[in-house]
Amino acid sequence: MKYFPHPMDLMQLPCGGIAELDVDTGLCYRCQQCMKIVGSDDMPQSCKDERQKWNNWKELGGEGWDYKIPQSYPDDWT
Repeated sequence: MKYFPHPMDLMQLPCGGIAELDVDTGLCYRCQQCMKIVGSDDMPQSCKDERQKWNNWKELGGEGWDYKIPQSYPDDWT
């Protein structure tokens, strides 16, 4: 049986990557492009910079980054 992640298990990252809930631990999200744990020291610097840009924007009163996946899913997934 193929595993299809639930939409709540996915995050759209500011760098353009998609992170999936790490099914082994259930405690963190892992980027599917670079396979690094989101927020870890091992994240590529370009990803950290993009995240910091959005955090700075939020601190200045902007909306900040929305990590939800902007796609439609079957009704039984919500």
